[in-house]
Amino acid sequence: PGGLTWIALIIAALGAFLAPAWNQALWSTREGRVASCAQGMLESGDWLVPRISTRSEPRLHKPPLSYWMAAGCGILIGGGRVTERAAKLPSALAAVGTVLLIFALGTRAFRSRQAGVFAALALISTALFWDESSAAAADMPMVFFMVLAVFGFWRVIEEGPRSPLDRMLPWLSLGLVFSPRGRSH
Repeated sequence: PGGLTWIALIIAALGAFLAPAWNQALWSTREGRVASCAQGMLESGDWLVPRISTRSEPRLHKPPLSYWMAAGCGILIGGGRVTERAAKLPSALAAVGTVLLIFALGTRAFRSRQAGVFAALALISTALFWDESSAAAADMPMVFFMVLAVFGFWRVIEEGPRSPLDRMLPWLSLGLVFSPRGRSH
């Protein structure tokens, strides 16, 4: 019975988040900057300093995680190019992962599978979450890693660490969210 719940949530989340991301063009300058910086990383080979082009100023206002993920998806599904789908895929997958983490956290925290399912379905149906899940932006991957950190901390505090990774996971997740960045304007 537990496996069917996970499968149903994965299918619901993929349907809710992947379809819109797969069928929408980049529609904001924010999305264009993510795609352009990711493409710049692929073209220049410089994965440390995001730039829109080789001659542009470094883009250090956001952590580079979203650029890395979009560039990686460009390699995997874009044939070495950061297409619209490649740029949006990290947000859609991060949204699916966040839904699964919320289900797991709700189930464990309330000791009720129904509570976990309700929390996951509530998140799937939230308009802003849905909107951000199909955007090529830094927000959804950051949300995923923040929720992963919360889940990791909760698990260590409530259930006790089972391995050294249990203690490291929340801190690694926060490190990805708040990776080094330049000054913000």
